[in-house]
Amino acid sequence: MADFVYFSYITMATIGYGDLSPQTDLARMLAVSDGITGQLFLVTVVAFFLGNLGLRRSADATATTSPH
Repeated sequence: MADFVYFSYITMATIGYGDLSPQTDLARMLAVSDGITGQLFLVTVVAFFLGNLGLRRSADATATTSPH
């Protein structure tokens, strides 16, 4: 089980394989799917945080420039 977790982490982190590599076509397709899933997750999380950061900044700017 530890080998599967290690392989998945190495794939998602795009570090590469030095000691463990997929041997069959199915394993290679799963490795590609794992890597794409990891990248999409990363992009989604970063976009979420940056999007919220932009909303907070525009709300703060609106609050400081509007008359009370």
